[in-house]
Amino acid sequence: MISANAVEFVALALALTGLVAVVWEIAVKDARLFREIATDVRRMAEPTVRPAAKVTAQAPLSLGEPANNNGLRKAA
Repeated sequence: MISANAVEFVALALALTGLVAVVWEIAVKDARLFREIATDVRRMAEPTVRPAAKVTAQAPLSLGEPANNNGLRKAA
């Protein structure tokens, strides 16, 4: 039977491994982030606002003639 101490040790080891993985990823991708995180956490946490993509008007989609050549007709 597994004791409570062993379960706590495994949970702590997993948590520390996850923390080390996050710190390692930050260090590998951009080490300057450590200084930014330490100096201004609020600005660091805010998402970067990018301008919206410019949408250009396009011609309406034309599907052409129906396969059975039945056009829309008014009911009699």
